[in-house]
Amino acid sequence: MARYCRIFREDNLPKARFYYLEDDNGELGLSDLYSWEGHGFYLAPQILLAVFYGKRLSDFKETYDIIVNEENSYGFWCNMASDSYKKYVTFEGLLAEVDLDKAVDNLKSEGYAWSDRQDRYVNIEDDGYIWCDNIEDFEDDCYVKICEHCNCSFSTNGDYAEVQGVWFCSDDCASMECVWSEYHSEYILIDDSCCCDDCGDSFYNDDMEEGSDGCLYCSSCIHEYLDDEEDELEDIA
Repeated sequence: MARYCRIFREDNLPKARFYYLEDDNGELGLSDLYSWEGHGFYLAPQILLAVFYGKRLSDFKETYDIIVNEENSYGFWCNMASDSYKKYVTFEGLLAEVDLDKAVDNLKSEGYAWSDRQDRYVNIEDDGYIWCDNIEDFEDDCYVKICEHCNCSFSTNGDYAEVQGVWFCSDDCASMECVWSEYHSEYILIDDSCCCDDCGDSFYNDDMEEGSDGCLYCSSCIHEYLDDEEDELEDIA
């Protein structure tokens, strides 16, 4: 049996965690303790296990041998399955087998899902990972935005559009709320845009000027309009 343990602070918030296993004979093996200060701490989990199982610290022996018989690959990783990490065991011949199919079934039943992007199983309820269509995978919620048009979640690490601080999951959604400006080579929000009555291109509202004929012109076309208007007045004179 392998177990995952958290150590809590006085205010009931998690302070650290460690992993250990127990075989059918009651022999124990543990990896190091992880905390905000880093990892590589072994004494605290040894003391906790010694108290819980009625062991002595002298029962634990240091080893670099593999004590979990499984390859660290394809989403599976355990320090106890690597000979690069120190472990502490109560029996030097300790070796545990892993039923990966059962482990995967347990993960799924607990709300975990595989993520190619994260290269591991993620807890989609507790770890803050959200499915994003634009990357077709789960994403850390700090990189997730909501599309203004379709309200779907999307990742800023994938393809998306941002228009004047408004977020869209795709150019298709942006085109539903915006117009394309050839002059600016970008989308403009519909409410902030206006079409030039001469060239037909879209511009920001502030770019437009009204001619005496009541039409709206962009900064380029208004000059042509004024020149033409001046020529007409000269012809009349």
